[in-house]
Amino acid sequence: MPSEPFKYDIAFSFVGSDEPIARQLNDLLASNFRTFIYSDADKQAGLVGTDGEDKFGQVFQNEARTVAILYRNGWGSGGFTASEATAMRNRAYAYGWDFATLVALESSPSLPTWFPRNRIWFDLERFGIEAATGILAARIREAGGEPTEPTVEATALRTQAAIEAEGRRIGFLTSQDGINAMSEEFAALKVALQAAAGQSLGLVKFES
Repeated sequence: MPSEPFKYDIAFSFVGSDEPIARQLNDLLASNFRTFIYSDADKQAGLVGTDGEDKFGQVFQNEARTVAILYRNGWGSGGFTASEATAMRNRAYAYGWDFATLVALESSPSLPTWFPRNRIWFDLERFGIEAATGILAARIREAGGEPTEPTVEATALRTQAAIEAEGRRIGFLTSQDGINAMSEEFAALKVALQAAAGQSLGLVKFES
């Protein structure tokens, strides 16, 4: 695989509209690992006067130990993600796909035809940001990355990200969408319990 030392432990590939999700994951991992997200100010400074597509290609093909693909339909079909996808395919052709983790941002994504079907992908809607962070950290370690001692700034960013994520969660639960989602979950649970009870006893009935 690309030779050590890697410049980054993980690089994020995503369409522009998904930057908030990429930023959350990046900030949670940055306290322990070297991360690449193109919108960081220091990364932008390094891109000035360079060919962006070529630079990103180098990151995803050679400089990042692992890669997180924040995938939704349309990723890889244009813009920087197209060149990033090409760089990853070139790397995989020589070294395999162990370096890449696909994080699906939609419930039923149409996975890219070139991504191996035997590679497990992560369902962000189902499992959430914190679980995704744990999976990506585990992938970095599996690839030989070692966590570093967090700086005060990185710890503050992680704490802030966790507070903001909890705020969004609470906001959703108290919103009409959240109430509707919980009602749907309860209805589905009741149906499942009715089915299970009917199979085991044939007598139990839940009243609405």
